[in-house]
Amino acid sequence: MTHQPALFTEPTPASSGPVECLGLTFENDAARRAYFTEKLREKLQDPAFRQIEGFPLGSDEDILALSDPPYYTACPNPFLEDFVKHYGKPYDPTADRYRREPFAVELAESRNNPFVNAHSYATKVPHQAVMRLLLHYTEPGDLVLDAFGGTGMTAVAAQLCANPDQDFIQIITDEMPEAQWGARCAIVGDLSTAATFIARNFNLPDDLNAFEKEAQQLAQEVQAECGWMYETYHRHNQTGNIIVTLWSDVFTCTNCGAEIVFWDRAVNLDSAEIEDKISCKVCGVQNKKTNLERAWVVKFDTLLGHTIKIAKQTPVLIVYECNGKRYEKYPDDKDFELLDQIEQQSIPYWFPTERMPVGEESRRNDDIGVTHVHHFFTKRNLYALAVAWSKAQSIRAKFLLTSLMYKSSLLCAPLMSNFFAAKKGKAGGGWVGKERSGTLYYPSIHSEVAIVPQIKSRTCLSTNF
Repeated sequence: MTHQPALFTEPTPASSGPVECLGLTFENDAARRAYFTEKLREKLQDPAFRQIEGFPLGSDEDILALSDPPYYTACPNPFLEDFVKHYGKPYDPTADRYRREPFAVELAESRNNPFVNAHSYATKVPHQAVMRLLLHYTEPGDLVLDAFGGTGMTAVAAQLCANPDQDFIQIITDEMPEAQWGARCAIVGDLSTAATFIARNFNLPDDLNAFEKEAQQLAQEVQAECGWMYETYHRHNQTGNIIVTLWSDVFTCTNCGAEIVFWDRAVNLDSAEIEDKISCKVCGVQNKKTNLERAWVVKFDTLLGHTIKIAKQTPVLIVYECNGKRYEKYPDDKDFELLDQIEQQSIPYWFPTERMPVGEESRRNDDIGVTHVHHFFTKRNLYALAVAWSKAQSIRAKFLLTSLMYKSSLLCAPLMSNFFAAKKGKAGGGWVGKERSGTLYYPSIHSEVAIVPQIKSRTCLSTNF
């Protein structure tokens, strides 16, 4: 049986000296982790503990490998009682002076901040909105529980009540003069292991300088191994570096059977619109997209060990840089030869190949052959992400990569991106796609964004937390 690789094996640079945790002092953070890991191991031997509803099916070793106790556990956290005892205050009804009016201010905070952008999803609440509620209803040192914590914005808000930015202080001072600044003690939980992992990384300390160096090294290693996959011919024997490649679905004409590239026949760049009717370039017959049949590719999926039939797509436009300038080009023979060469490459690193889980939304693309996780990525992006994951050493580096895969696959997985032709040449427009929020809809035009530039940009974003 293959066990889950440990996520929390390296010491935390920011805590290399003595640390205090739940009233205990340890030589360093590694000693803290070792102590509480053994406590968690002992707890896992308790049959009653494993009978808790919703307890994960993983082995003890898998749970321990995924956990960073007492702060984060991949099972019901047995240290919550200790946390409450340490940080909580006994309730004295005779001294209860708690009074609050209902919070009657509309929460309309901007979603354009690093915490939202790093791992964005439709229902994510900006931490400033939660801070307003905490400042109104709680006092410094109070315990705050969010049992549906998602990616941990309540915990972020609780901590930032002690260290807000100056602009936010001024706003709150004007609106809520009685608010008391100071950290609250937060407990957040969620059924999603991905969400709790992200929450853990948003809220526990790390050495950002060390992380930035590692991320830069990570980008260099991915570039060294996969850079050739993102090269394209410019002119005069010069080579450019691909930024994004647009891909288009391919259909077949209902009259003559000829292939119809959706981009070529449906996108009108002059009017910046997508045509309602698509004409065949061979016979001239017009059809609506909904009446067209897809073109298919039948190939052997070496990862699954059998032949698959998947909807055909083809690259239609390449955006690249050469000598510091940006260019656009239609794919040439060399580009298609490169893609064929990449398809023949085997990927010598681990990456997920799981079947999409049962569900109307998660399996909505079964009928076009997109049935497993790796089908949502082009071969070169899959290769580059696999290289990056294998090279990542620290927790925060893995966290960086999850921001390229989890939901943020809008940047890396072309099938999760969408090109809006109406935005071409207009404010806010451009070739890089936009995700379809809350859906696994497979657009007919999608963008494949090169991985290395995204690692670099996400590094800058992560160091701003």
